[in-house]
Amino acid sequence: MSGPTRPTRDDWARLRLDKLEEQYAECELCPDLVDTGWWTRNNIVFGEGMANADVLFVGIAPGQREDAAGLPFVGPTGQLLDDMLMHMVPHEDLKPFYNTRKNITAEQWRAIRHTLCEAERFFYTNAVLCRPVKQEWDDRREVMRLQNRDPTLLECKNCADRLRQTIRITDPTIVVSLGAPALHSLLAIDTKWKGSRPSVLEMTGSILDLHIEGEVTTIRYPLLVLPHPAYLLRFWDIDDQGGWVQRTVKHLKQALRIVDLTRNTLYRTPLPKRK
Repeated sequence: MSGPTRPTRDDWARLRLDKLEEQYAECELCPDLVDTGWWTRNNIVFGEGMANADVLFVGIAPGQREDAAGLPFVGPTGQLLDDMLMHMVPHEDLKPFYNTRKNITAEQWRAIRHTLCEAERFFYTNAVLCRPVKQEWDDRREVMRLQNRDPTLLECKNCADRLRQTIRITDPTIVVSLGAPALHSLLAIDTKWKGSRPSVLEMTGSILDLHIEGEVTTIRYPLLVLPHPAYLLRFWDIDDQGGWVQRTVKHLKQALRIVDLTRNTLYRTPLPKRK
């Protein structure tokens, strides 16, 4: 008679990540992210993907669609990120979508995200868990409109321990920061970072050392610096080989190359043929 099944690394990571999500399910550390009087939070957007991740994507903050769905990167910026990634992932379920981006439905995008997470062990999260908002007057329509904003330093600080624990639990092969607030939040929890707040645009493509305090000792992770996909949408210079979109694609390939080489070294996994 066989004994009880031994928990795997995946099981252990998922259990701890679920507990962490439960811990922050009703977080009210940032009053302006909960209820401003003219806007109320719909969902805390904890994250999505594989608990035992190979690539951890850290964005800025949830937007309107993320706040409504309770999931990160589900709006146009998330679709752009997944579109860039799926063309690098040799998977049969993704091939039908390679040349039909404009015709992909919301349900199909969800299927693409699921496949990416499963095939490449991705996990998506943000520097803060809740949507930061502001009111702006629309002169053309003569109405007050609700807009996204970057999180404040205090809001990022309030979410810092959650971000630190997410990294420790997922224990990724590489961390990818998307946008300045994400990069600065990560460097703020780095036990050895003593420098100033660097410019993301100047450091795009750079791989830094990210030092996170572990259970026993400090753990070092490679940190790839990239602009946020929202920045790419502003320019949409996809046909310019030296433009931001193509540069970001090149650097994402670099991140996956690091993952591939690590898998090959640790598990003798064959190097995949990526586009």
